[in-house]
Amino acid sequence: MNLVVLKGRLVRDVTLLFGKTGTPYTSLVVAVSRYSKEKDLTDFVLCTAFSKTAEFIAEYFRKGQEILIRGNVKVDNYEKDGNKISKQYIVVEAVEFVGTKKENTETKEETQDNDDEEQSSDLENLGLKVEPTYDTEKVVEEVTDYVQAIIDDMDVEGTISSTSNRRSINMQIDTNEPGRIIGYHGKVLKSLQLLAQNYLYNRYSKTFYITINVNDYVEHRAEVLQSYAQKLATRVLEEGRSQMTDPMSSSERKIIHRIISRMEGVTSYSEGDEPNRYVVVDTE
Repeated sequence: MNLVVLKGRLVRDVTLLFGKTGTPYTSLVVAVSRYSKEKDLTDFVLCTAFSKTAEFIAEYFRKGQEILIRGNVKVDNYEKDGNKISKQYIVVEAVEFVGTKKENTETKEETQDNDDEEQSSDLENLGLKVEPTYDTEKVVEEVTDYVQAIIDDMDVEGTISSTSNRRSINMQIDTNEPGRIIGYHGKVLKSLQLLAQNYLYNRYSKTFYITINVNDYVEHRAEVLQSYAQKLATRVLEEGRSQMTDPMSSSERKIIHRIISRMEGVTSYSEGDEPNRYVVVDTE
């Protein structure tokens, strides 16, 4: 029987990703304590979750939080540069909360203060990228001030309110002149978002992602993207060759992936590097 049960703490925040078929997934690293006669040791276990389980973990779990995982061991064998490589990880089937919210919060603060440096070293030895920790409130304040300065230079009156959810920053601009900020087919807004995203990249690498909305434009844009995705899929099926979108934000790409994933005979995946990443729609 291939059954694994682990209890440990998340080493880093969880990011929800989407596969070529639009299936959500996430990879996480769990620090699991192991008793030794000499001293207590910590193992860092790679885990992967899919679909609803991945969405649940990304929504409700944070770095440093305790988690109970039930799953099975999977081993992938492949070759790279002529070398045979074996990768072992846990496929997550179910998760549970451990401890109270207060306990998790207090322990998370202690863990970050005392163990971050040691965990980073251990993760680097495993060949895993260690992302630095930033003050999210400060980051949100900085990028909000940056965008506000651009709007002021455009001589447009508008107020900005910003919220964040881990690595995602959502910025809402309310103005009586939405057309000047949105532009033709959203080109000005897209440029503004690109400037804000590059501002974040230059200071914090790929740690944060931003979405900017002007009045109710994003909701309207979602309707447009639905029609756009359907037209791309029809063209792919008729012509038998792949179609590419213009560069899109992460939130817009997700909309395309979700729509394409519900359609027969076509699939979608993202290509390119941020902030010029785009969606490719192709036959299955």
